[in-house]
Amino acid sequence: MKTVVLLATFNGEEFIVDQLKSIKDQEVQSDAVIIRDDASSDATASLIRDFIRQNKLNWVFSVNKKNVGWRANFMDLLHESDADIVFFSDQDDIWHSDKIKVVKESFMKISNIGVLVSDYRFFPKRPAWKLTNIRKIPTNYERLFRVAPTVQEFFSVRDGCSFAIRSNMVKIIENFFQMIPTDFFGKAMSHDLASWLAGLYCGKTYYIETSLLEHRYHMDSAWQLENKTIIAPKNLFQQNLQLISYLSRILAMKSFLSPKQIDSRFVEVLCNKLQDLKIENSILKIQKNRRLIMLISKFHKYSSVRRALASSLRVLRQ
Repeated sequence: MKTVVLLATFNGEEFIVDQLKSIKDQEVQSDAVIIRDDASSDATASLIRDFIRQNKLNWVFSVNKKNVGWRANFMDLLHESDADIVFFSDQDDIWHSDKIKVVKESFMKISNIGVLVSDYRFFPKRPAWKLTNIRKIPTNYERLFRVAPTVQEFFSVRDGCSFAIRSNMVKIIENFFQMIPTDFFGKAMSHDLASWLAGLYCGKTYYIETSLLEHRYHMDSAWQLENKTIIAPKNLFQQNLQLISYLSRILAMKSFLSPKQIDSRFVEVLCNKLQDLKIENSILKIQKNRRLIMLISKFHKYSSVRRALASSLRVLRQ
């Protein structure tokens, strides 16, 4: 089973060497490591060249002629990969020495795995940064689960640094990336969210309940800088409209997959949530019954608006 690590870099001189070391020092070596710098203006490229030369590594390194952005850089690398298992790597993390070993063994245990994510530890440590719990379905293997198709899982709950992809998912992921232009927040689609959704749609997203890397979070990363520009919906009605648009684009991907590729449970949950949101918004339009609107807002945490309506009506009758 051939493996490849795809590392996209840009202005990462401060931390890149630590990550390169952690990839080099893996207990089980990757068959290939491909690094592409996105026209950095700092010393990132020279540090990578020096590291490869000094350690006599057979790694592939190139520099884009112009900056294409981290999303396109990762997707270009994925498109050109030819390994059985593809690892995404950020430029500023530190992999645990058994990461490739554990992931590769997991793919060998369960042939249905198409997209595999793991846990990670944030550093520097901050109490506010915690991983979202993943809704999981047990398998025959300890700490290895299939991700359940629930409403929460319509949003990627792990970062791309923890992802590994089986080669038969690449074309599907590319379709998701191209056909769903933005995420729920209006940001451009990313390689990891496209991978997560594609895997869920096909019932092939799995989860290792083990930390396999140290994930560096710093406020000047490209992702954190983008997060500062997000404009939150003004109210619940607008939030629902935004979510309806996002989920409708996901549902439309059904036409690009064969019936055998689709996890029917995922589509069922998706359709039910869309229906619930549309019903909820039709109720929110009724400006006369403000008390009912307030109750619907309070019960918005329910996965089904039907349960929320039933609860609201019981309260109104009291």
